[in-house]
Amino acid sequence: MSEVIECLYEDGVLKPFEKIKLKEKTKVRVTIKPKLNLHEFVMAQLPEEKIKELEERFESEDIC
Repeated sequence: MSEVIECLYEDGVLKPFEKIKLKEKTKVRVTIKPKLNLHEFVMAQLPEEKIKELEERFESEDIC
């Protein structure tokens, strides 16, 4: 059985967001794949000039 779950890493412990259906003391193999932060990803792909232009545009508009 293979399953993908989301967890929070806190105080040195992975804490799943939902109940995991496993017997106590079951050994598992964990692959760590940080969740993509779309904002950081998109901003990292943009040239610095475009980032400044977007920041100025959003500061000048009432978007909330």
